[in-house]
Amino acid sequence: MFHEYLYQEVTDLRQKLAHAEREMQSQTWFKKLQALMGVIGKIRESLDLETIFKTTATEVRQLLNADRVAVYRFIPESDWNDGEVVSEDVLPQYSPSLGAKVHDHCFGEQFAANYAKGYVQAVTDIYKARLSPCHLKILKRFQIRANLVVPLLQGQHLWRLLCIHSCGQPRDWQEDEIEFARQVGDHLAVAIYQAELHLQTQRQLAEIESGQQKLRDSEQKYHQILDSIGDMVLVKGPQSKIVWANQAFRDYYGMTEEELQGIVDAPFADPDNTLQYIKDDAFVFETGQTLQIAEEPVRRYDGEVRLWSTVKTPIRNQDGHITMTVGVSRDMTERKAAEEAVKSSETKYRSLVETSQDMIWSVDATGRYTFVNPAVKYIYGYEPAEMLDRPFCDFVTPEQAEKDLAVFARLLAGESVFQYETTHIAKDGRIKHLMFNAIALYDETGNFLGTTGTATDITDRKRAEAALQHANAELERRVEARTAELRQTFAALGASEAKFRTIAATIPGALFQFCSRDGEWKVDYTSDGIEDISGITAAE
Repeated sequence: MFHEYLYQEVTDLRQKLAHAEREMQSQTWFKKLQALMGVIGKIRESLDLETIFKTTATEVRQLLNADRVAVYRFIPESDWNDGEVVSEDVLPQYSPSLGAKVHDHCFGEQFAANYAKGYVQAVTDIYKARLSPCHLKILKRFQIRANLVVPLLQGQHLWRLLCIHSCGQPRDWQEDEIEFARQVGDHLAVAIYQAELHLQTQRQLAEIESGQQKLRDSEQKYHQILDSIGDMVLVKGPQSKIVWANQAFRDYYGMTEEELQGIVDAPFADPDNTLQYIKDDAFVFETGQTLQIAEEPVRRYDGEVRLWSTVKTPIRNQDGHITMTVGVSRDMTERKAAEEAVKSSETKYRSLVETSQDMIWSVDATGRYTFVNPAVKYIYGYEPAEMLDRPFCDFVTPEQAEKDLAVFARLLAGESVFQYETTHIAKDGRIKHLMFNAIALYDETGNFLGTTGTATDITDRKRAEAALQHANAELERRVEARTAELRQTFAALGASEAKFRTIAATIPGALFQFCSRDGEWKVDYTSDGIEDISGITAAE
């Protein structure tokens, strides 16, 4: 009976002991699970990497009563041979390792692949673990005596390490501690991934916002530039809906930017033009071609009609799809009027050139005629085509050739020549006297092109001048001959008068000559004998 009683007591005690052990294990497991969930909860509280690292290191070190807990990051593209400590929590009596760089040429070749498969290293005593010299050297550098290393993975990629150190003495790492560290590592890897994904997302959002701000700034800048030009600029989307119009466009139609948003041309364009505008937009959208539209009348908001020339071009997105069109219209009213004025002026000038009796000409830099008007037919007897591309020297008389070449050299030097007289040979061999006026011609860059000017036929004038000179010479000859005759006559009269006075002086008494002047008779002559008779001299 006693044995049975004792056996029953022992059995009961064993059952109670087993129950107590299970109860203790359950409580221990619950506490560990509670601690693990607490760590995981704190890890997940933040998306900031620094906070996650610091929280993990601090919580794990305290829960496992370790000397140091650190997070080690591998440097990309180093094949897991280089890295640095990015976070740690360490007791004050041991040297900090935060920011320390580590180079381990053995790790990449010998250990990285195993860690990538989830291997956890638990070293009780580094001096008894038969570690490689290079590995041992690194551990001693950080005062490590016992080491528990958990990989932090992204899928199959080894990313970081969670390192738990005992620095003062060896430590036999328990299975529950290893499992605890593994669980923390798994959740830490997820938290880091989420934090980095969040950071990457924030950076992308910041880049997008920055890009959008730059785009807005750029758009505003270009809008300001386009608002400052006189051309009308109109941007349209599908179905010819207006997206944006510059200030010149808004002013022309008397509408604000808000009033133009989303409408088509119909509200302000002439009905006759609206359908054509929409067809033009559809053509650009469908073909992707640039459309040039010649001058067309467009009515302003105040009723004035002006001529505009337009170019419509497609706008494509990054994929090459046409999303909008842009039309640039230029006011051609004044230009068209100027062109008409130029045409009218050219017509008048052409008429003047064609009907001018003076020769109008141009020669190139070599002295060859590039243009002559019809007057050459009357001056030289040549048709204009017969003189083109011939040097002017072909028509110069031999005695004038040297002088004319010297004058042409002056024109080449940039001088102008006015009223220069020379002689040319007509087609029939006659000598023509011409008076030239000429100026040099240059292009926009200052290069010499040739000369141009006029030539007046002064042959008849020269002939008249010669005849006048001949007549003047003949008149002078006749005057000189008549003067000589008069001198002879005056000389004869003087001799006759002297002879008469001599005779009168010898006659006794006095001789008188009376003349009637203005109805009165007066003494015109008396001899010297009057003094003997009357006592009055002949002069008195």
